[in-house]
Amino acid sequence: MKTSDDPQKDSQKDNAKALKTDRGDQLKRIPLLWEEYKYRHDLCWRVLFRLTSAVVILAIVPYLYQKVVQGLPEVILWVPALLAVALASFGFVLMTNELYAFRRVKEAYRKLKDERLYVEGAGDADEDRMKFELLVYFYLGILVLLSLINVYVVVTELPR
Repeated sequence: MKTSDDPQKDSQKDNAKALKTDRGDQLKRIPLLWEEYKYRHDLCWRVLFRLTSAVVILAIVPYLYQKVVQGLPEVILWVPALLAVALASFGFVLMTNELYAFRRVKEAYRKLKDERLYVEGAGDADEDRMKFELLVYFYLGILVLLSLINVYVVVTELPR
């Protein structure tokens, strides 16, 4: 077995292995997984709200500051709208990674809870009736689509 140069890292790996194999200590993992679950879920919502705010602000800039940039080339008005599309697309990729981490924590938490704290019918409340991930992807897809429509309007219809 190869060990790293960091004894603290080795100790953490040993502790993690002990928790996986020692069933009694797994009960200690449930509150930790719950905290991680809440953190990941909250992080997904915060990213969605911040991303939406930033995209909306960038999308309305061409309409608000049209008179200010009248003397500049028309392309200047396109930049914020194009940035909104880029940001929405980047947010889609970012949320894919966040949702993957959230899913792993959620599955581990639910599995451990079912194994250690089994109560008849309690698992029904944990069921995903409306898939959170699908709703997030749908929302982000709409955000990207609306950003693209905004670029089209800015480029073709915005009067000079």
